[in-house]
Amino acid sequence: LLNTTNSGLVQNYRITGNYNFAKNWSLQFFTFFQGRNFNLQGYRTNPISHSIAIKKDIMSKKGMLGLGIDNFATPTYKVDSYAHSPYFEQTTNNTLYNFIVKVNFSYKIGKLIPEKKSKKSFESEE
Repeated sequence: LLNTTNSGLVQNYRITGNYNFAKNWSLQFFTFFQGRNFNLQGYRTNPISHSIAIKKDIMSKKGMLGLGIDNFATPTYKVDSYAHSPYFEQTTNNTLYNFIVKVNFSYKIGKLIPEKKSKKSFESEE
């Protein structure tokens, strides 16, 4: 009825890394960016997300303590939407707050018992 079309290419970029220091310390980082999302009548922008965390193995590597921060460089971000047709035009601007501090603790109880491998014999007929 309206003969409406829209097209576009959505870009996605991710970078993830982990660096192990001496004495059971490690650093982990992550960032993600996604370009505009296109819909039939317009588009929507997307936020950039990033995270950094430090981890310490404790108790002979049976336990772990961690501290992380998400979106420390951009604690607020804007998501803009634009839609249009022959009957309307709409622009929406939202500000989102996404600053996160994380504290982690884990402890392994017990141990994993490996499966017993059975010896299978093979007889050939000659």
